[in-house]
Amino acid sequence: MPPRHGKSRLVGEAAIPWFLEEFPERHVILISYNGDKAEEWGRKVRDTIRSRRVLFSVNVREDMSRVDRFETDKGSEAHFLGINGGVTGKGGHLVIIDDYIKDITEALSPAFRERQWMQFLANLDTRLEPGATVIIVATRWHSDDLIGRVTQRMDDWEVISLPAIALENDPLGRKPGEPLFPERYDLKRLEQIRRARAGTYLWEAMYQQQPFDDAMGLTDPEWFQILDRLSMAEEAELQKVRAWDLAATSAGGDWTVGGLLGKHTPSSGCYIMNVKRKQLSPADVEKMVRTTAEADGRDVTILIEQEPGSSGKALVEHYQRNVLPDFHVVPIATGAVPKLSRAQPFLAASVQHHRPGVIATPYSG
Repeated sequence: MPPRHGKSRLVGEAAIPWFLEEFPERHVILISYNGDKAEEWGRKVRDTIRSRRVLFSVNVREDMSRVDRFETDKGSEAHFLGINGGVTGKGGHLVIIDDYIKDITEALSPAFRERQWMQFLANLDTRLEPGATVIIVATRWHSDDLIGRVTQRMDDWEVISLPAIALENDPLGRKPGEPLFPERYDLKRLEQIRRARAGTYLWEAMYQQQPFDDAMGLTDPEWFQILDRLSMAEEAELQKVRAWDLAATSAGGDWTVGGLLGKHTPSSGCYIMNVKRKQLSPADVEKMVRTTAEADGRDVTILIEQEPGSSGKALVEHYQRNVLPDFHVVPIATGAVPKLSRAQPFLAASVQHHRPGVIATPYSG
């Protein structure tokens, strides 16, 4: 289901009290992306049972009523855990995994997705009581997320996909184009959300529940306008930078890539003017960067990606002191954020406001 459409409230605050009433002596585990979020739902479930006595014959025991774990007077247990929290020794007849990914940085990290998958197999799957039901409810972020892996690698899973705007064969019987929750998000509001995410695959993944590989969905040729050249007047109004992602492998391995970008200040248009991309030894990389800087001119700011740690800082300082001492060199610290995560905001903003231009100069490969 899309964000902010009530999925967590449905499966947490509503479904768990119903289950505990209908199936006394059976146990529930709810898992969310962190312990605080899980405990928030534990508090709501506990308070729902206590405050709506006309609906429930089951009640929460006064002596076992923590927000992360409570027991009922019929013998059921309910546990509310973060996805990294241990479930050792706890068994569940109903296990709900709710919103297992916190943000796009986690979603685009292969290491995070693999770690989460291993946690699912090792810590959760072994805690199921015989005949248990597992419900995974989430907004889709990536084709390789937990729902993607479960449906591709395991049998006996039923998928109920509810896009924000109905497609053909909608599970709820909506006609194509009808919104999922019009009282909260009508078509006008959904269209505003879709336009704001132009240039990203986030709309299709998060709102339409149709994720695809991020690298494939990152760009579309139609987002760009191919230009022969800019006029001298237009080029004079550009603020230019040359951004480098340095590598040091002469045969195979990573590529050294440097793009010359220009921003047209009056219109906020962005232009890709030239790209250098080669596999070179460290010495040859330095020569290429220096030669390129001289060709670009001293009015072009040079950006160099700075990898985490002291070695990344030392590399940038080497270029500032020894390779490009007479140029304006600025380090760009990226931390552990994947390149795709860093590219998404730029593409979204650029495509929404101004189609980026690609100057058809000879490619420097």
